[in-house]
Amino acid sequence: MASTTIFVLTFTLAAAFSSLVSAAASKPQLGSVTYPIIKDTAKTRLYYTTLQLGTPAKSLSLTLTLAGQFIWFDCEHKPDVYNSTSYQTVHCDSPACEEAGGVGCLGCLDGPPRPGCTNDTCPLGAYNPFNDFIASAGLYTDILRVPSRTATVRSFPFACGYGLNGLPKASRGMLGLAMTKVAFQAKVSSALKLANIFALCLPSTGAGKLLVGGGPYSFAGNLVETPIIINPNSTAAMYSVGDPSDEYFLGVKSIKVAGVPVALNSTLLSFDKDGYGGTKVSTMDPHTVLHSDIYRPLVNAFTAAARALKMKRAANYGYFRVCYTAASIGSDRHGRIIPTIDLVLQNESTYWRMYGSDLMVRVSNNVLCLGMVEAGKNPRTAIVIGGRQMENRLVEFDLVASKLRFSEPLIRKNTSCSG
Repeated sequence: MASTTIFVLTFTLAAAFSSLVSAAASKPQLGSVTYPIIKDTAKTRLYYTTLQLGTPAKSLSLTLTLAGQFIWFDCEHKPDVYNSTSYQTVHCDSPACEEAGGVGCLGCLDGPPRPGCTNDTCPLGAYNPFNDFIASAGLYTDILRVPSRTATVRSFPFACGYGLNGLPKASRGMLGLAMTKVAFQAKVSSALKLANIFALCLPSTGAGKLLVGGGPYSFAGNLVETPIIINPNSTAAMYSVGDPSDEYFLGVKSIKVAGVPVALNSTLLSFDKDGYGGTKVSTMDPHTVLHSDIYRPLVNAFTAAARALKMKRAANYGYFRVCYTAASIGSDRHGRIIPTIDLVLQNESTYWRMYGSDLMVRVSNNVLCLGMVEAGKNPRTAIVIGGRQMENRLVEFDLVASKLRFSEPLIRKNTSCSG
């Protein structure tokens, strides 16, 4: 637990924050800012990046989350990680706190003031989906160093939270990339006068890329474009009634396996009156997760198409229920030859096609499994496209045009996100 805090009143996580100032750049900056992305292949299969924050500048590794509304990390318990002399407290009665959605005040009775333990501090809630609580978190600002540039971002907002269960060992918190004004990409792009656009190129191994500010992306080729859909009901851990979601939803209309439509309950592909259903992308789910009434007919279609390719079933492995002997699966220079799965978007010619390189997960030397997981009968979201299915392709989030764009798997261009 954090040091003793006083949490006064409730608060919301509606996103907004005061404008940032770039210390060294008043003119528009050309080209995106690139941060490395590392996958925790040893345990969690989640992704993290590293920032330089504070004075003296310290390296800070944070887990990427497309659902996170802001950055938070454990300031108080890790003085070796963060002991900045340039941090500033965001006071609870300030316009900045009001814009951030904080209501009430945080106080601290445990020792001298320090990050994570200050009085009259704007309150937010640090959320880690692997914890069963939301940590009260004070809001602060500090200086963010920008890689490969002389600029710094002053008054960069972050919250001091706690609770690192389930995150990569190297991670000290979470880097929020949701559709909020206090999200990481919004603050960096605003300060550097870049477009409010970011892209992920998630690696399977090595270092991928988080790019802030837009393309061009010479390595990615042509991108498929689809609208970002707004769920009118918030999917955040804490929210006010009437708040829309700030996650990234797509308008999937149907699913095909090997080019053949799958018969399923299509009402699940849209939001119901409470915001259940629909399709979103997530870096916090290692594999794609499907409502049972979508998963089961999809698996039936996939296994039938796999039999036609003479793929031989193997025993289930953990939560993977569709596995095959590796020797029975053909391959070419692009990867394993298996039935493709298409998430059909706004029309029949626009789809997210998943190939063998996206779908098959090696669980042993001799067995490969379909990297999709059954979510049960009442998940919040019917289809969650997980990190494995986004790996080694460029996925761009354009918050200016409200569009999501994505490339084919880069392996089909003989490269990768770490290439």
